[in-house]
Amino acid sequence: SEAAVGLAEIIVERGGHAEAESVLVESLEADPENYRALEIVAGLYIDQGQPDKAIRLLEKQNRSSPLPDEGRLLLGRLYYEVGDYDEALNIFEAMFEAGNATPDLARVLGEISSRAGKTDKALRYYREAIRLGPDDFRNHLALFFSASSTFTPEKSQRVRISAEESSKCLADAASAVPSSDFDGLYLVESFYDIFV
Repeated sequence: SEAAVGLAEIIVERGGHAEAESVLVESLEADPENYRALEIVAGLYIDQGQPDKAIRLLEKQNRSSPLPDEGRLLLGRLYYEVGDYDEALNIFEAMFEAGNATPDLARVLGEISSRAGKTDKALRYYREAIRLGPDDFRNHLALFFSASSTFTPEKSQRVRISAEESSKCLADAASAVPSSDFDGLYLVESFYDIFV
């Protein structure tokens, strides 16, 4: 299977995507747990604008034997890209609960929850990101943006918090941004000047 992956990588470099796909699919039939082959085939489908095909491939593999973390991340991102927010939530929540409770993942879960229309859950995850990483200004800004009628991302439901909590998020972000982070300082100060 390693030889098949090596051959497929060479074929991909030469533009033979269909031939590489054929080699890798054959390799996966012989060695279904060859994650590298799976990753390349999924990447080929994504490059061809067929994320649904990549999702089916990853789902099939995940049913026969659990994907490694990077495979589950890829599957979760694909669900997100095709707008299947509930499935994306299932993937990322399982990772969060399995010991990957990081502020970054909490922010991602907040955004996905907001897209899925689950604003109470989104609020919990944004607050969890702040709890896990109080010194990271991005965590405070994420909650501020999600509650703002001006900055709520397109296709997301707005999270409801009080004006006081919103102001506190911005003030905490201003306090947390490192003095060496020029872009962060500029970003936070721009919003701070407008809203406080």
